[in-house]
Amino acid sequence: MPQLKSDPLAASGSLPFWTLALMRSNASIILALVIVASFIASPPALGGATGLKGVPEAFDEFSATEQASAGTPTATRGKVIAQKYEHLFGGLFDQGVSGLESMELRLLFRATNVVTFYEARAKDVRRFKLVLNELWKRGEATDHDVMDVYGALLSLRRFDEARELANAYEFDPPEPLPDMTDGLSAADGTPTVYLVSPSGRRLTRTSIDVDHGAKIIVISHPLCHFSRNAMEFIKGAPVLDAVFARNALWVAPVDRNINFDVLQGWNKSHPDSAHVLAHSRNEWPYLDSWSTPTFYFMKDGILIDKVVGWPSDDQGQKLVDAATKAGLFDERERGDPR
Repeated sequence: MPQLKSDPLAASGSLPFWTLALMRSNASIILALVIVASFIASPPALGGATGLKGVPEAFDEFSATEQASAGTPTATRGKVIAQKYEHLFGGLFDQGVSGLESMELRLLFRATNVVTFYEARAKDVRRFKLVLNELWKRGEATDHDVMDVYGALLSLRRFDEARELANAYEFDPPEPLPDMTDGLSAADGTPTVYLVSPSGRRLTRTSIDVDHGAKIIVISHPLCHFSRNAMEFIKGAPVLDAVFARNALWVAPVDRNINFDVLQGWNKSHPDSAHVLAHSRNEWPYLDSWSTPTFYFMKDGILIDKVVGWPSDDQGQKLVDAATKAGLFDERERGDPR
């Protein structure tokens, strides 16, 4: 069971009589007992840090890290949050979570929900399932809790495991999962995506060659109105429309939803900006931000430039500049994007 409160001896403010006797008789023993007493009064923190730290205090520190990392690139923020989570809470799972009080267990669930949202690591999703199971055994889990863990499994693209979880907890997902055709592996470092079938409900995993020729990788989603504004602008700007038609790959980011119907419907009505679905952020180490929209201009596997966000149509000129830098324009195509 994790150490969550000060030892009663240390909290009493005094040492027992035998300690005092030894302290009077031998200076070397005095030093040893001081060291031992200080260790008892300040046991290691939950994740191995020094100083007493219970679950509530650890959660407050973890939340402060999450807030402080806001505005940093997706990859950086995920790593910072994952490291802090491991430091503060990793030791709890070595000891088991069944001994936690209900309030502590709920805080641990919330922290694990956060870390799996920003950095979907397999071991943290396994931990998420363990905490959910303990909440369920106590009669304290809700459908929303199950939905959070279900979504974390989707972000890892563990569709079969997500189905099993939904069945085990009698949970009705918001959308039926599509069938999957997946015979690929990213072992060679090639990024992979899922193609959305034009009919039926099927995702087909395929690899993407970004090491040869020009490519504009656009992190985008039809449910993001900034993305839609950007796509509308590009479609209405002939100088950009031609370049994006030749070179753009529109990639829906990894998150806790598939939104199959949304993507399928968008692709049917907007074939010029049809989206694929990313398999894993780890397959794209050179993409530091997965905010939508973000435009990455690649040439023979090298990142040339990027444009982040779409606060206004003034971003159009930045796209022209980036495409020019990447050598994507023919001479006759250059001009005002508006």
